[in-house]
Amino acid sequence: MQNLLMAATSIASEGAMYDAFGDARFPMIDARDISEAAAHVLTTPGHEDKTYTLTGPKAITMHDAASALRKALGKPVKYVPIPLQAADEAMAKMGVDEWQRGMMADYFTAFNANWNCTATGDFAAIVGRPPRSIEDFTRDFAGAFRLRPQKVHRRIDPRLKSPVPWSVPPQLEMERALNR
Repeated sequence: MQNLLMAATSIASEGAMYDAFGDARFPMIDARDISEAAAHVLTTPGHEDKTYTLTGPKAITMHDAASALRKALGKPVKYVPIPLQAADEAMAKMGVDEWQRGMMADYFTAFNANWNCTATGDFAAIVGRPPRSIEDFTRDFAGAFRLRPQKVHRRIDPRLKSPVPWSVPPQLEMERALNR
């Protein structure tokens, strides 16, 4: 679910999020639930030689995520699906290398073919409560989706030893590249 934060700038400024997931369904899970399950597995006995598939409570679409954001923010939010080719071109304009673009194309294609579209009960079995819903997540993180873009912060790239812009989220950069 935290991957939705990559669209925070476009949601705050345009009320829209863009991606190449089409109408794919996937059981998004909150990273807080992943860490809670991991802590439980690592600190309690009985998990040896077991494999768990952690998911959210149900498989949802990006349209469902936009609906949850709309409710949490009290403003219009829509999901705008973009074609895979357009996503690839946008990533290329952003300087994403060919290998990573191919990996992302495989990712989008797999989800659009309903790969990993079933929620499991593994989280509840480990922790003893249901995982957070998309509504829980959007309510808890609503403030992040209300922020307006701020001036570019700088960080040091350890490879270059020089300041590089860092504050433009990949999602916004993809949207900008699509509009060039």
